Amino acid sequence: MNHKEKVRFAEMAQKILNELGKKAAGKAAESLSELTGIKIMVKSPTVRIIEFEEINELFTQSEQLVSFTFTQFSGVITGTIALLFPSESTISILRVLHKLEFLDLHELDDMDYSILKETGNIILGAYINVLSNALNLTILPRVPDVAIDDIRSILNSLSPILYREQSSNVVLVETALQSYDKGNPIEGYLLIFLEPSLDSVIKILQNNEFWKSIE
Repeated sequence: MNHKEKVRFAEMAQKILNELGKKAAGKAAESLSELTGIKIMVKSPTVRIIEFEEINELFTQSEQLVSFTFTQFSGVITGTIALLFPSESTISILRVLHKLEFLDLHELDDMDYSILKETGNIILGAYINVLSNALNLTILPRVPDVAIDDIRSILNSLSPILYREQSSNVVLVETALQSYDKGNPIEGYLLIFLEPSLDSVIKILQNNEFWKSIE
């Protein structure tokens, strides 16, 4: 592609990703509200494309604990999708959404991990379903898992399934959860690691009805 075509493609990719993010946020909010019995809002997300190495830069203190709920998916496209929350946001999820009380991620028990998996499963599942419908292709997620550690350690331990030299771009979705009647937004990130490359997925979307519906 020449420079003009690359600019046009980047603009189209951003428009598609923004629309997918909005649709998925709405579905995630609806499902979380049903699960918790609390009216939950999911902030309309900011979507951008970053390099794998830039994930470390999301946190000014790289040693702080984070929760990383992730699931691999397969089908015509494969990859991993993950929900990344700093420690204070993780604690807020358990407090506000699930009415649990504690102050330290080191104190998590099996039930807490199960709750984080279920919360992540709802949000990640919403994004996978929206992507699957947009592509008009079957995408099958695996059972999610949760890691609690500093971000560098998590990325190092999971790099064999997250990083591919031919597909180092990561879709970063900055979002926040908030109940209508309680506290500040619970801010976090959703990360999508795609195979084949993001460009290949955007080209599929470009050639189907989803792109025509938002163009």
